[in-house]
Amino acid sequence: MNTINKIILFVIIFLLSNLLAGQEVIMNMSSNPVLEKMSENVRSKSVSNDTLLLPFFDDFAYKDSYPSQLYWQDNYAYINNDYAYYPVSYGVATLDAIDENGRIHSNLHSGIKGVADYLTSRPIRLDSIFGNENRPLHDYDSVYLSFFFQPNYWDNVYASSDGLTGDSLVVEFYSPVYEEWFHVWSTIRFPFDSIKPEENNGRQFIEVIIPITDEERYFHKGFQFRFKNYVTLTENNYYPNWQVNGSQWNIDYVYLDRDRRFNSFYKDICFVSDAHSFLSSYYSMPYNQYSANSFDEIIDFDNVLISNLDQTANNVGYDYEVINSKGTVLKHYLGGSGVINPFHISGYYDNPSLPPPVFPFSFPVGVTDSAEFLIKHYITSDLDFKQNDTITFEQKFHNYYAYDNGSPEYSYTLRSPGNVQVAVRFKLNTADTLRAVKIFFNDIAGTASELYYNLRVWNESDRKPYSLVYEQGIVVKNDNSSTNNFITIMLDEPVIIRQNDFPFLVFYVGIEKTASEAMALGFDISRDNSFNTYQNTTGQWIESIFAGSIMIRPVLGKKFKVSSIDDYSKNELCVYPNPVINGTVNIKSETEFNKIYIYNNFGTKVFESGNLKANDISIPLINLRNGLYLVVIIDKTGKKHTEKIIFMQ
Repeated sequence: MNTINKIILFVIIFLLSNLLAGQEVIMNMSSNPVLEKMSENVRSKSVSNDTLLLPFFDDFAYKDSYPSQLYWQDNYAYINNDYAYYPVSYGVATLDAIDENGRIHSNLHSGIKGVADYLTSRPIRLDSIFGNENRPLHDYDSVYLSFFFQPNYWDNVYASSDGLTGDSLVVEFYSPVYEEWFHVWSTIRFPFDSIKPEENNGRQFIEVIIPITDEERYFHKGFQFRFKNYVTLTENNYYPNWQVNGSQWNIDYVYLDRDRRFNSFYKDICFVSDAHSFLSSYYSMPYNQYSANSFDEIIDFDNVLISNLDQTANNVGYDYEVINSKGTVLKHYLGGSGVINPFHISGYYDNPSLPPPVFPFSFPVGVTDSAEFLIKHYITSDLDFKQNDTITFEQKFHNYYAYDNGSPEYSYTLRSPGNVQVAVRFKLNTADTLRAVKIFFNDIAGTASELYYNLRVWNESDRKPYSLVYEQGIVVKNDNSSTNNFITIMLDEPVIIRQNDFPFLVFYVGIEKTASEAMALGFDISRDNSFNTYQNTTGQWIESIFAGSIMIRPVLGKKFKVSSIDDYSKNELCVYPNPVINGTVNIKSETEFNKIYIYNNFGTKVFESGNLKANDISIPLINLRNGLYLVVIIDKTGKKHTEKIIFMQ
């Protein structure tokens, strides 16, 4: 080998080693923060003893994160529209390694396969037909259970497949006569990309249809069916002893009825996708920043997906509304009606207006701290199933920017032998003051109890982070009370974002970590923000390769009214802290009070106390969403006192 070739080879090896030395990594999480946050108020598992009548149908098209008590008797499955890759209709039930409290099932251990989640129907009457016929039900009545399923697409994209090959999804039937569960169907884990849409009527889901024919076992009062999954728990490759949630299955469109045929068509036109933000770049942004340039912040068209699950074309109407917090309809778009072809012929249909225009509509501008609006989409048809005909989105204008929807599906980290940095880009419409940063830290089991980072703010050059403008050391407690949630970090000194220091009012917010420190940031896959996310592991800023959003939210605006007990004096009422950043609001007064009510920005009551006869109380508000709330206090004389608070988690 000549000298030139040796030099070229050395350069190639050097470059490859540097590229491999520092890298972005997306990891499975060891918990579900959504369920974990709800766990203190998890619903009772007790449900009505009444048995259900046919038909049984659930496509999980509802906002609750737990299965509906109308149909199911346990809480283990996670209801969502985040993990599914193009579901049959809006919403799926995800079975994974996480229990109803959002943590890894206690019976699971690394390297050993075990049962994780159950999704169990309430008892069903398979003994008789009720109505005009009123007769016993028999095997010749063509009773079928059908459902759609898929292994999680995102595991294929982001997660290691180690340990997944031995996992499985199982369906069992319960016989009231034998008092026993019987295995009727199962599949072992397989890669998502092995699904062939051309063999599944164009879908990324696989349909299973199970005839029920055994009269002796099943045609009785109290029949049940259930899904369960087997999981081989794996450990994270980078953080020892951090067991992670893998082997996820998405289940959709569960249907049990008589007089059915062995086919894959349903008299249903439904929404498939989430309702979206009407903002072009963000899920949420400060109200004053929106008001400064409202037209440029609004999308031109929406692209809500609709599917015709029938085997023939059908007529469908489409409308959307924008409603303010007082219930006033600000915009009612009449999309008219039209005929759409079946999904298996034409695929998804954007909607009859292809797609509906949003601009020139814009939300009202204002000078208040915050505002919220409800965006409601609905379709009308003459077909059977109605619960998937409406979807909604809460458009929030608070004091922060958000690319993410508030719930992470994975964790983001950086691997490098040296210090590493990650930064997210934001652009203002008018000069403002950066007061705080909200960062979603996922917990990392098996690591230090306290994690140390540097919070950093940069300006921009050549569309990359440039000069370091601000730096502040931060300490994050690696425990359940601090992580798996947004942590609000108040800046020691506010940073004024203005043209002199930040050309075009662009700034970057992020953190630096040392080589020895662990890091797991919330990563939301609902919106691709990779072109606004940069990582630096080698001294050079590089755009992220992962489609999604790191959950970092800058908080801007005027100085916070951070009340404390020091603000309290005789004959005064003190509601503190404000904003509420730890999930608890305290109320103290010299005058005794009897009742406390708390209302959200839509006027809905979210808290009501009993008769207190107290003048000092702490109220946990764990499950409230971020936003503006009104606290109404009734003192012992019947006089009403009100105070506005901002809830920030």
